[in-house]
Amino acid sequence: MTSPLPPWLARQDVEAIAFEERAAEQLTAAARRELVAVTRRVTAEYVRRAGGVDQLLPADQVPAFRAVLVAALAGLSIRVGDRLARIAAAGLALGLRHAAAVLGNIRLRLRPSPALRDVVAAVNERAAADLAAAVRAARTADLERHSDVMAAVGRANQAVHRVDATTRWVANRAVNEGIAAAADDAVAARLWVAERDACLTCLAYAGMVVGAGELFPAGQTFGDTSAVVGALAGPPAHPRCRCRLSPWLSARESADGVNLPDVLRREAQRTVLRGWSAHASEPARLRAADRVLRSHLLVPRSVADRARRAVAAGTFDT
Repeated sequence: MTSPLPPWLARQDVEAIAFEERAAEQLTAAARRELVAVTRRVTAEYVRRAGGVDQLLPADQVPAFRAVLVAALAGLSIRVGDRLARIAAAGLALGLRHAAAVLGNIRLRLRPSPALRDVVAAVNERAAADLAAAVRAARTADLERHSDVMAAVGRANQAVHRVDATTRWVANRAVNEGIAAAADDAVAARLWVAERDACLTCLAYAGMVVGAGELFPAGQTFGDTSAVVGALAGPPAHPRCRCRLSPWLSARESADGVNLPDVLRREAQRTVLRGWSAHASEPARLRAADRVLRSHLLVPRSVADRARRAVAAGTFDT
């Protein structure tokens, strides 16, 4: 999270991340256990037939082993749609509670947006497609080496990764939908809050404010290409984005009197100039720092001078 932040907003960030982590664990734990069991079962079968994981599987053993592998993978199933729908509802409620810290008591009954409902509705079908692809790979792979077997099992693991990523997106989208709905209902502005080590796109949105019912513009970034190709109501801006919204009244009306948009913009510049973004190569981070140095600077001179030395040297110091 961009720092420094008011304690209440920092606590909300911790709570939202914990909500995301619990949701992802709840929806993927069973599938991960099944995959571990499958991996152990097919590895034991491979060792029995080949003599060891470092040995080639004899050609006459391949058909029988393939049948074992295909059956093991075909027995996998991931059906999480109902639980993901409940996570979306819980995320909306959490977003409303977070918004209430700024706006006071909120009386809203929300349903997930069509975009959120579409993702929830498709999760089972997409997981099934990933698992079917793993079965097809098992039917056609050479299976001469244990690494061939693990490659087929790895295709099944893609289904788990997809569910994990989808769950995290739904959790964050739902929280932000709740906040956005509350802000719009109160005719309050919405403020974009980015993580401290966010990507170069999200850092460019940090501190940006839009009015009630308005959209954040497309194409913002400190990097070479923005991840946001169309105007959007708020985060997430991309898969695994952990940016947050917060209702924004004004520095005069806020409880602590802090001009939070200015703070967030300054700290986003600091992150770029120090090379702290965790989602870009060093050359890309250096180009971003050079862009910021050519813009209106909000950071102390010492931070800018250090960044100029880094750009000139072609590397950030540690």
